[in-house]
Formats: sequence, structure tokens, C-alpha cells
Amino acid sequence: MFTKFKTISVILVLNVFLLLPVAAKDYGLSQTGKAIGFESESGNIYTIVNKATSAFLGLLAIIFFTLTVWAGVRWMTARGNEEYSKKAKETLEASVIGLVIILASYALVSFVFKWLGA
Repeated sequence: MFTKFKTISVILVLNVFLLLPVAAKDYGLSQTGKAIGFESESGNIYTIVNKATSAFLGLLAIIFFTLTVWAGVRWMTARGNEEYSKKAKETLEASVIGLVIILASYALVSFVFKWLGA
């Protein structure tokens, strides 16, 4: 029970720290970008959906990568205990499969939106 709580709390803390820069203020970056020619196409629905989908898949990839690292650490610290190493191996296999699925879906979404012209 306590290890599940620690795992969930570590993942939540990492996600909060990774999402904080997204919620940060602009600090004049949009004006600088417009001055050098990088104007945003916020009115285009394809661009909005593409950015939202890419951000969501990126967040999922971070979560699965974190699970992969956590499973590797658990496996290394199992110290010969078959039960712990079996759980760590199952978590590692599931997280690698999830990471492959996320990367494949990201590639598919990128291809579709490039084909649509977004």
C-alpha cells in the first residue's frame, strides 16, 4: 500500500513540475515571435487540435517513460526477491508496450495532420 502511494505521489509531483512551465506567463515572447516572423495560426482548427493532441501524447509519453525508469529501479533493488522482480518486470513490459503505442500514435497523428495541411 505504501509503495503504491509513493509511486503515485512521485508521478504526480513530476507531472506538476513538468506542467508548470506550460502555465507560465508569456513575458513578451509572443511579441518577439511576431517581430521575427513566427505568427501563430490560432484560428485554424487543425492547428489547435494538432497542438492539443501532441501535448496530450507527449504527457502520456512522459508518464510511461517515468514508469519505465521506476520499474527498472524496482527491479535493480529487488535483491533477489522473486516476487518483487516479477512485479518490476511486468511493470517494465507494460510501460514499454505503452510507450511504443504512444510513439506510434504520435507518428500517426503527425502524419495525418501534415497530410491535412496543419
